[in-house]
Amino acid sequence: MNPISTLVFVLLLTVFSTQIFCQNLIDQACGSAKDKGLKQALTNCAENYGDAIDQIQSSTAALGSKKYNDVKTWVSAAMNNAASCEQGFQDQSAKSPIASSSTTFTQLSSNVLAITNHL
Repeated sequence: MNPISTLVFVLLLTVFSTQIFCQNLIDQACGSAKDKGLKQALTNCAENYGDAIDQIQSSTAALGSKKYNDVKTWVSAAMNNAASCEQGFQDQSAKSPIASSSTTFTQLSSNVLAITNHL
């Protein structure tokens, strides 16, 4: 694997661990969320981030196969799921308890896309 591919792979692993962290926060918040709107937004986020984890795993596999367009597709899809999660909180007029983690995820994903564009 060339150095750029290695860097993209490391970034993908970082994104994946951020996803697991977000999923744990969502699960914890769902257990104590009393507001039905907030609980619905958190439930939707759990589904969105579950899909994002699958997409990051698919992008990692695509990277190993040097299918860089597929990497971009999967990472972009994962970013869209994160954005949908945050939109759910806005729709419910609720404050997102995972906003900081979502921002980190989006920034890391953007970095992966930028690097992948140079491969």
